[in-house]
Amino acid sequence: MGKSGAQGHGKLWTWWSPYVDAAIFKGLVEEGEMLMAADPETFVLQDHYASHSLIFVAGGWIDQDWAR
Repeated sequence: MGKSGAQGHGKLWTWWSPYVDAAIFKGLVEEGEMLMAADPETFVLQDHYASHSLIFVAGGWIDQDWAR
């Protein structure tokens, strides 16, 4: 069930969630909570990863400038 991911300089920095239609980025839990409160259609959460330092960006809502 391989999922797409993006690597740079030998490090994985984003991948596609197998649980929800969303790209996953590393980030602080607090940052993810703030982004979800500001824009819940774009920034989502999957219960399995609630305590991890990850930010989920819903498919079709990824802003290239934000991702950089």
